[in-house]
Amino acid sequence: MKIFSGIFILIAAMSMFMACAPKASEELDAIDSLRSLVRESEELLNTVDVDQLKSMKEIMEEDLAFMKTHELDSADQQFWAKTASDYYRFNKNVGKFLDKREKLLDEIEYSYSQLGNLKKDLNARVLDKRTFAEYYALEAEAVQKLQSIIAMNVRGVMAFIPRFDELKAEVHAHINPLRDTLVTE
Repeated sequence: MKIFSGIFILIAAMSMFMACAPKASEELDAIDSLRSLVRESEELLNTVDVDQLKSMKEIMEEDLAFMKTHELDSADQQFWAKTASDYYRFNKNVGKFLDKREKLLDEIEYSYSQLGNLKKDLNARVLDKRTFAEYYALEAEAVQKLQSIIAMNVRGVMAFIPRFDELKAEVHAHINPLRDTLVTE
């Protein structure tokens, strides 16, 4: 009988504890909402065709190297003063984006990890509402910054892609005749 009453008291105590413990469904939904924002940012970052950017960068580097190693006549020098500057700047920006992309992917993974840890702590009832609110505010701010940085970088590199084709055509219109003369010599 003592065992039965002990089990009954244990079950009653657990039931009361569970009934008094704060329901975390709103908090879990809030975390899921942040995870959704991170996922959207990741998808936006992945819309950029990295192979295409690498190919563009390779073409620009070859063209810039050709310009450096061959003398240009005075008419070409005027053209190169403007176009080569744009080409060089675009090449540099593509390189920066490719480097930054890897760091952004690391930040995305870190955000997923932090949100996962927050969710685990919430499910384990380790956090009270005030502590959760503080941690959530920090994570929300971090996700918002990440989202903004990704959007800005993607917008910048995507704006460049159509301009690259124009610049490449201009550059090749000036380089190819010189290349053709070097090949025939």
